[in-house]
Amino acid sequence: EYARFLNSSNSSIHDIDHISTLSTDTTKAIKHLWSDKGIQVCYSRRREYSLTDSAKYFLDNIDRISQANFIPTDDDFLRVRIPTTDIVQEDFQFPNARLRVIDVGGQRTERRKWIHCFDVSWIGIRSFIKPCTVSTDSDAP
Repeated sequence: EYARFLNSSNSSIHDIDHISTLSTDTTKAIKHLWSDKGIQVCYSRRREYSLTDSAKYFLDNIDRISQANFIPTDDDFLRVRIPTTDIVQEDFQFPNARLRVIDVGGQRTERRKWIHCFDVSWIGIRSFIKPCTVSTDSDAP
């Protein structure tokens, strides 16, 4: 019943990138499905298919997120995932230093582009990645 409701609701949405609020019925359906044992079993096997790492965070916080006066927290911003499909460079200037952050596409198909970053920035990339454990949706078997 709830899945049908969400499916029919999604078919009437023309521009999903510009939804400003979730209806009470939509929030109720999402909460009900997220608490379903079958959905939880599927979630426990999430490495077998592409599911964003932050899905649980946002589904666990659906009550807060669905409020009309919702303002994203720092955690919300940090957990939003938009797949990188290219090499993006951002420079930050501080009084005594400049920081250059290079975000390389994490999708398996994008990794061949990484080699161009290593010849100039090898030390910075190595020290940046070393303490992190990185998992991408495309790494699922």
